[in-house]
Amino acid sequence: MKDGNQIIYFKDGTITKTDHRRGIWTTINSKGVIRERNVRTKIVKDEISSLECRRKVDPETMAVVLIREDGFLKIDYPDKSCLMVFPDHTRIYI
Repeated sequence: MKDGNQIIYFKDGTITKTDHRRGIWTTINSKGVIRERNVRTKIVKDEISSLECRRKVDPETMAVVLIREDGFLKIDYPDKSCLMVFPDHTRIYI
């Protein structure tokens, strides 16, 4: 990013963001669990509540759709292909 921060997307839907100014790495895993790591103090903490995740099956196509509260969308198709749309609208098709 222009401000020196980074966002890393993983193929399971995990998102890791940095805030270099504060020394914080924030990770949201595929199940919505939020973990913060402070690289300066070495303190790691999990948020008490996870992001809500909803999983639905499209009865017509049998595609499995996962929608997470932060705006992440994952569609697993029966042919084993997968479309992921991240909160900033980045799309990855595997």
